[in-house]
Amino acid sequence: MRVTLRAIGLLLLVVSLSGCMTYRYEKAKTLIPPAVEEPFIETRLTQIDHPLVVEERPFLTFKALFIPLPEEPSLALLNDVLANVSAHPYEVVAFIGDAEAVTYLEREFEEMSYRLAERQLLVTPHKGVIDEGGELLLNLHPKAQLTVALLEISPGAYQRFIEGADLEELPQKDNLNLPSAERPTLLFASLGEPSAEDWFETAEGHLYRTKTIWPNSSALREAGFFDTWRLTHYSALSDPGITWEYNYADELVVSERIDYLYVKEIVPLESQTYEIAPEGGRFAIEASFIIP
Repeated sequence: MRVTLRAIGLLLLVVSLSGCMTYRYEKAKTLIPPAVEEPFIETRLTQIDHPLVVEERPFLTFKALFIPLPEEPSLALLNDVLANVSAHPYEVVAFIGDAEAVTYLEREFEEMSYRLAERQLLVTPHKGVIDEGGELLLNLHPKAQLTVALLEISPGAYQRFIEGADLEELPQKDNLNLPSAERPTLLFASLGEPSAEDWFETAEGHLYRTKTIWPNSSALREAGFFDTWRLTHYSALSDPGITWEYNYADELVVSERIDYLYVKEIVPLESQTYEIAPEGGRFAIEASFIIP
């Protein structure tokens, strides 16, 4: 009986295995239908004969300096300015001030000088061309050009203030001749008045301030120009960026930011001020930029 059961089990195993090998490869190949070849789907990428190569433009960084000269500066001061500018790798330096002083600097800097107006001078080691609008088109790189311009409002509000004008009479909107080229632009501007972004009547140390609307900085902002100092310094209270000081009366010093570096299509990286002369009342502005 035990043998019979074992024989029956072996027979079932053989039948099961034979069912798993119903077809051999040669026979199965004749029974499986051939695969249908689908046409190749052509994409837009395969239609491009040559790959598009976007020409890379370099990211250019440069440093600029703006020196609003004190009125009637001494020869010793001008020579100090010459030495300091020559010792640093500035791409462009702008001077605004006394015509005789500007003429002296123009002569000393020789071929690096570009005289834009009687009181305005640009100094740069790069080649450039002054256009009909009195702006300098500067070639910083074979594939990158920079428009550089100077703007001075004279007499500015601070000059009228010294001459005795009341504070309420100082705001005065001028017809600003601004660069209009659609390219990276650096505008050195001596507006002779504070910025609307700086003027807080409650600011400590500015007891003379009253509610005043300063129009020219707002006009520049509306024209698409950005204030370098305000872009690189968070607070007008903690970082005022003073460029002019005047001893108005005993224990009353008028100190304001009236000189600016405005930019268009340029990214300011950092900026700082330097006193041009001890107790001279004017401060230079140095800034670094990147042209994307």
